[in-house]
Amino acid sequence: EDVVTTELLKAGSKWLYFENGSLDDTDWKESNYNTTGWYTSQAPFGFGNSGRQMANATTKLTRQDENGNSRPTYYFRNEFNLDAAPKEN
Repeated sequence: EDVVTTELLKAGSKWLYFENGSLDDTDWKESNYNTTGWYTSQAPFGFGNSGRQMANATTKLTRQDENGNSRPTYYFRNEFNLDAAPKEN
């Protein structure tokens, strides 16, 4: 069977992202989740370390909060429309 691919999200697309702590026990993946307080910026995301992978990141993520604690989790959201439902395997 032929596989059809479609570009869902273009390079440099805008994303919502959250880097201010854990969203465990929330419904952040649901389409009706309230994203007030989330940031909007352009991909690619990274830390911007000179000479390292993602040094050319358009959006620089912070590694630590204001108290110097590392941020182990980042959340990203975007929307796209499918022309047809995905096929079952």
